[in-house]
Amino acid sequence: MFLNRKRLKKHTRWGLILLVSVIIVSLIGTPVLVGFLSTPVIYGGDYGPDIEYVAYYNKISIDEVMSIHTKPTYLVHAVGFAPGFPFLGGMSKRIATPRLKTPRTAVPEGSVGIAGIQTGIYPIKTPGGWRLIGRTFVRLYNPDKNLPTLLKPGDYVKFQEVKKA
Repeated sequence: MFLNRKRLKKHTRWGLILLVSVIIVSLIGTPVLVGFLSTPVIYGGDYGPDIEYVAYYNKISIDEVMSIHTKPTYLVHAVGFAPGFPFLGGMSKRIATPRLKTPRTAVPEGSVGIAGIQTGIYPIKTPGGWRLIGRTFVRLYNPDKNLPTLLKPGDYVKFQEVKKA
């Protein structure tokens, strides 16, 4: 019998998540759901003004930045800084890039950025110093909903490149 290590690792991770969820439900009686968000992103141009710098800094092409950024499934480590802002872990060090020296006074809602070895999505228009590589039009924060934030710690995000129409 041959085992596919990647597949086994993936199933082991989901098995552990399910086990932890069952334990939490048994202890507190409240279901815990793990979410997965497939997020379309338009990379570069006006939507990702720093993607060229990320490529230059890491000595790779813009296409490689997009390919590397869309490859992993990211774990939401924390939500904060702004309502619904997900700090996503699992980004390749091959595209790690330092924050801006001087933050922007306004970053558009949905901007996808890189700061060091993390990536994240700005859920609202806010000041920020992350390197912007693209934008999604998935709304991560809606104060009019019972659950105003779309993502929570423990959820997963997968970026999908889309072309500007």
